[in-house]
Amino acid sequence: MLETSSHLTLRLAITLFSLTIILGGCSKKPASIQDGKSNGGELKQPQVAAFDPELQNDIFMSILNESTGGNCKGPEAAKPEARLLTAQEYIQDVQSAFGISLGSDELQALLPVETTVLGYNHLRQFNILSPEKLESYMNANRRVAAAVAEQAGTILNCGQDSQECVGRWLAEKLPQLWRRSISDDIVQQEVSTFATYGSNEEAFEQLVQRLLLSPYFIFRRQLGLQGSLDSWEVASLLADSLWAAPVSEDLKQKAEQGSLISKEQVRSQALTMINDPKFYQGVKRFAQSWLTTKVIDAKDFASTNQNQIDDNIKQQLQEESANFLYQLVQSEQDQFANIFEANYTVGSQQLAQVYGFTADGQDIQGLPDGVQKLAYPEGRLGIISQPSVAISASNLEKTNPALRGKHILEKFLCHNLETPENIADVVANTQFDQNVSVVEAFDKATNFGSCGECHRFVNGVGFGMENISPAGFFQDIDNHQKPVVADGELVSLTGTTTPFNGISGLSQALASSKDVEVCLAVQAFRMVYGRLEEKRDVCTIVDAYQKASQEELKFHELFVELLIQRSSGNP
Repeated sequence: MLETSSHLTLRLAITLFSLTIILGGCSKKPASIQDGKSNGGELKQPQVAAFDPELQNDIFMSILNESTGGNCKGPEAAKPEARLLTAQEYIQDVQSAFGISLGSDELQALLPVETTVLGYNHLRQFNILSPEKLESYMNANRRVAAAVAEQAGTILNCGQDSQECVGRWLAEKLPQLWRRSISDDIVQQEVSTFATYGSNEEAFEQLVQRLLLSPYFIFRRQLGLQGSLDSWEVASLLADSLWAAPVSEDLKQKAEQGSLISKEQVRSQALTMINDPKFYQGVKRFAQSWLTTKVIDAKDFASTNQNQIDDNIKQQLQEESANFLYQLVQSEQDQFANIFEANYTVGSQQLAQVYGFTADGQDIQGLPDGVQKLAYPEGRLGIISQPSVAISASNLEKTNPALRGKHILEKFLCHNLETPENIADVVANTQFDQNVSVVEAFDKATNFGSCGECHRFVNGVGFGMENISPAGFFQDIDNHQKPVVADGELVSLTGTTTPFNGISGLSQALASSKDVEVCLAVQAFRMVYGRLEEKRDVCTIVDAYQKASQEELKFHELFVELLIQRSSGNP
């Protein structure tokens, strides 16, 4: 009897839930879940971790203290982990493995909605498998299977009987799709399932749905059951972290040969991939998660008469930080200081014209044609002065110093502040004096009582950004039509206070901050490990940071050292 998709979903659901719980998808097994079922017999949503700003701040302080104290005994041994693949990873993997060209938007609409925390959409604590997500995967799988089944006539007529043909097809496709070594036994098990379904084109379509519901596909798995990741797990980790792409043919061959095991092999392969133009996609994924520049796409600049920021410029702004970081790495200039003190950004002539920058006329290798270094005018420095960073940290109509300060603290100092639940009401009922500058008005409205404690941190940073408008332009007159006041101070979690003036002053203050160096290591950890840092990770992050900083901290070395840590599973 042919097994229907709904039967297949129900049969696999408990397996998938069990894997999620065993591998740490839940902090513990909820009392209401017993072997994948609730007391009433229905599958129940696992408990999703809640984001705790104070906990993350405490962990960061531990990392910061250990980075200078030298008391870490070495990284903790890695524990088995798995995370749900993201929608983009799903789309890339099925298109690459099956050679189909379904539209990304079509599949995106069918796949589960991801939970984004601190800009990252792949954190395992917040994206947990649920019945609703299973149903979404099934909907997407049906669409993919239907597209793959259009090739069934060719696949099943390879000159042998249909089961032999499917076996050959599985042996070719499964390693890339499941990111693991595929034995003859595994192939024959799936061929037997195909035979059970009927050994015809409809059975082939059902088989594809089964393959896509496997935990080997739905989860990104770094189990390291022998104490370190196996070659296939390393290949998967490198492909995701450095190229944001499916496992390449070269990585597949090295995985099959078992030649991605030692630290030296991982380092060599990582550096090779960093020197490849495909590294740009990995940098782009990280930059857009870290700095949340994707929010620019939703902004309607025409509504504020900023018509020069059209769709083309918006797209460039979303990619500005990635272009800049990629250029630094490829030119071997990605030292920490250059990230904050370079006197240029990266983009096209059109972006330069809109913002008054000066293009140098030399296209950057590995980036789209026309993308060049754009020299800043006086008053801007480094990544923090990029229009895209200011726009991502602002309301569309107003600079909002408090919002900007919170954004910069989270992204560059790993200082997380909880937004009050009634913030909308508080803002609506707060009177800002329009007769004084924005900085003076905010200071008068927020510098008192319990509000003053948090605003002590956020205001000081936001005030110093006032010479950059909400749309990223340099400005002399603020939103209150007063001369800009841009005197700020950077207050770290350790209590260090650094006064500065304007956006270039903020850049220099960040460049001289140890907190910012260590926070960059934490941000890289989140991308490589696919989860928020925990107390057990303190020495792992410290070790990677110190090794990447032996001479001077380099952006790409953070990723290399973290990939080695993740792969080796031990000091």
